[in-house]
Amino acid sequence: MTYKKTGSAQQCLQDVINLFSFHSLRQTSWLEGLFTDVLWLERLFTDVLWLERLLTDVLWLEGLFTNVLWVERLFTDVLWLERLFTDVLSLERLFTDVLWLERLFTDVLWLERLLTDVLWLEKLFTDVLWLEGLFTDVLWLERLLTDVLWLERLFTDVLWLERLFTDVLWLERLFTDVLWLEGLFTDVLWLERLLTDVLWLERLFTDVLWLEGLFTDVLWLERLFTDVLWLEGLFTDVLWLERRGCLLMSFR
Repeated sequence: MTYKKTGSAQQCLQDVINLFSFHSLRQTSWLEGLFTDVLWLERLFTDVLWLERLLTDVLWLEGLFTNVLWVERLFTDVLWLERLFTDVLSLERLFTDVLWLERLFTDVLWLERLLTDVLWLEKLFTDVLWLEGLFTDVLWLERLLTDVLWLERLFTDVLWLERLFTDVLWLERLFTDVLWLEGLFTDVLWLERLLTDVLWLERLFTDVLWLEGLFTDVLWLERLFTDVLWLEGLFTDVLWLERRGCLLMSFR
């Protein structure tokens, strides 16, 4: 049983290398490139989930392979016991005549077991080498998973920066509203000064009306003075007529 890496894992490694190479360049639109990286991280996270399922399957196969080796050893022991039981029956019948052959056969069985153990050790060594390669791949996957967790934290930071950018835009709109309110407050102050001027004009108009009434009174006094002068002329005429009457009375 051999372990082959999938194209997705190699593509993930190549994409990680391309990611670090890409971030070393100067981009005019950093957020656009970061959004592209986020989409790529989403695909990478999908591949990592697939690798996680693959790792689960590998661990399950490892346990299955351990059980198969245990069953194989058990079957070897059963065969060995079966052959031993057969040899014991044969040796029991030939024990009196073939003591030397018994010792020789015992040595042959020992050598056979030794050869079986050597073959088993050879297969075990092959399995150990395969497990060593598998362990290396597991360590590589562990480092890849660490990188994926780092990228996940980076994605979290990107989402936080996106929310921060939204807050900055909101603050920018708020600052625009504050400037508008500042202009409105300036207009209110101008209207307040205009209202003050209107009140001053109203008081001025009141004074003008008072002066108009005063001028009317002056005209009335002027007419009264004219009437007084007329009455004075009339009184003069009366006095003159009275003197004329007195003179006429004296002539008579």
